[in-house]
Amino acid sequence: MTRFLTIVLILWACSYVNGQELNSYISQSTVSIGQAFEVKYQLSSDSLTEVFFKAFDNEIPVLEKTDSSVLSSDSKTIEILEPFEDTSFASNWVGRYTATAWDSGLFIIPGPKIVFQDSTYQFDDLAFQCLLVSKKQNVDLYDIRENFTELPPKPFNIFDFLVNWWWAILMIVITLVFLLWKYKKPKVVEITKEISLKDRTLLAIDSLEEAKLWEQDRLKEHFVELSYIMRRYLSARYTDSLMEKTTEEIKFYLINRELERDTIDTTMTILSSSDMVKFAKSKPDLISILRFSALAKQIVTETSPLEFDTDE
Repeated sequence: MTRFLTIVLILWACSYVNGQELNSYISQSTVSIGQAFEVKYQLSSDSLTEVFFKAFDNEIPVLEKTDSSVLSSDSKTIEILEPFEDTSFASNWVGRYTATAWDSGLFIIPGPKIVFQDSTYQFDDLAFQCLLVSKKQNVDLYDIRENFTELPPKPFNIFDFLVNWWWAILMIVITLVFLLWKYKKPKVVEITKEISLKDRTLLAIDSLEEAKLWEQDRLKEHFVELSYIMRRYLSARYTDSLMEKTTEEIKFYLINRELERDTIDTTMTILSSSDMVKFAKSKPDLISILRFSALAKQIVTETSPLEFDTDE
């Protein structure tokens, strides 16, 4: 009888241990620099209770495999693009990151730990390879113009030269006509209304859109300028310097300002898409280009304070 009870207890213990199943997944084993991918962890249990999982906020530390047998741990990380999300349903717990890598090489994501039913378990490690985006032929690579970086000088173009002088002559003529008109009329006190931040930003977006840089194979310059306009607007709107902050830092800054979630998501869509064009050589089509301009105008309109006409 004692032997029978012992066998029953051993079988019960084995079934209890086997009741937990841990799985690790990565959406793509090979990615390009700047390309988004998903890292997912899943816990399955016959009796799912409270789960404790310590998630990373901004970056996930990784190990780099330098040869067939050596791993390097020189503070390599991958960037988290979206906050960690976890869900529990039925007998499953699922947690996921959306991340991207900015270094090339073969990397290992160490398996994280999870606490469940007063026991600690560890997920398996995940491996992936990050590759440089192949250079396109007949396309020069140069630094991206931010507010602190200068573009290399453009080659002389007679058409651009004539266009610039035409505008200069036109402005001189307009100025002369205005002066003649002004001095023929009696002097009156004029009140000049300063253009608002909202109107200046919308005008800048319209001017950028009218330039149609994408038709001149200058798509990157278009998105660099769009990102610059949005960062300059947000810096002026909230009286804080955001010009040198990363897209992810701006996201958490806006979250701390308690902006609407839809407004934050739309702003991140514009800045992240601009980053993809600048760093990952993404090429949106014309509809997407115009859509990003429309989204930028929407953000400016939604976040600008109400304006009242005080003129009598």
